[in-house]
Amino acid sequence: MRGGKPGEAEVMEGADEVGKQTYLLGQQLFTAEMWKECQRPLRAAAALLMHEPEIQGAACHFLGCAYFHENNKIQCGRNQKLMLFAAGAFQSAAAARLALDPSGPRRVQGVKDATGSLLFLGKVLMDMDNYRDSERVHLQALEISRDVLGDKAEETQQCLQAMMGLRSKMRAMQGAIGSAR
Repeated sequence: MRGGKPGEAEVMEGADEVGKQTYLLGQQLFTAEMWKECQRPLRAAAALLMHEPEIQGAACHFLGCAYFHENNKIQCGRNQKLMLFAAGAFQSAAAARLALDPSGPRRVQGVKDATGSLLFLGKVLMDMDNYRDSERVHLQALEISRDVLGDKAEETQQCLQAMMGLRSKMRAMQGAIGSAR
């Protein structure tokens, strides 16, 4: 019994192949800086590749970047809805990448990629002036990176630099608020 009915094809049969094709299309459109056009195939790829978290995470990450670039380069940073979409995509990318088997050979690369997605999520939240959540995400990225990759890993160092940049921006904002009073 497949797909709920005897003798019928499995519901998601062929989804991986179609997902990989739509992912490649989305990637090519992204490379051509066609931010709006690449979003639909990347969304489809992310949905179809649920059994391949590594590629699904990459599709979500590219999708988040596409939303971010569309907002900054086409909408001049004014579209909060696109920023929310970007945040959701980066969050999904990190979740998919962290879903890899902890004892599997791709775990370390998955953590490196997830750390990158979390740092992008932190950047989006910071651009939305959501400093509290941005700090929480940066700390999460730092913790994950330290636990799996160690203190000397490049990704851990990137997390520390991003955290220092965030805290510097937060101090500047507090100073601006204090001087306005």
